[in-house]
Amino acid sequence: MRRDIGRISWGFFRQQSKRVGITCLVEVDGGSDLVPCTLFNAHELSLKEFAIEINKKIQRAKAKKDDTHNKQTALANFMPSFIA
Repeated sequence: MRRDIGRISWGFFRQQSKRVGITCLVEVDGGSDLVPCTLFNAHELSLKEFAIEINKKIQRAKAKKDDTHNKQTALANFMPSFIA
């Protein structure tokens, strides 16, 4: 990962990528679905700001209002289960 994200050189962190994201998987409907919630540049936030921002995304995902995830999984609703 040091080629993509960065590495420590002479005691300092040298960042290669301009944007770093942290993804948390959120369980929805008792485990029937996992929704990824990604927060970019989280290393620049304080712990409190990180918790507030990720909590907003988690609440949106649990309420099934995450448009990106809904669009990506819409086709799976029409697919027969034996194909999976």
